[in-house]
Amino acid sequence: MIDPARDARSRLEVAALVACAACFSLFCANVLLGWWARAMGWDVSWRLERVPEFLLLFGSAISFAVASLAAERRDQPCGAREPPSG
Repeated sequence: MIDPARDARSRLEVAALVACAACFSLFCANVLLGWWARAMGWDVSWRLERVPEFLLLFGSAISFAVASLAAERRDQPCGAREPPSG
């Protein structure tokens, strides 16, 4: 039987997933709008350069890793969190 209290996401997990989605959305928007602007011949001076674009993608990957680690921690049985003795 599934315990509904156990399936509730922690605040850390939700915050990390929101940060991941925001960073990845901004990265994709930057790439797609830059591609579209160049195809239409518009000015692309507003586009992020390589380093800030990389930092958005890096932030997305790190926050996704934090969310997945928080989900794993939530799914562990309570007794598994204690280090083994002996």
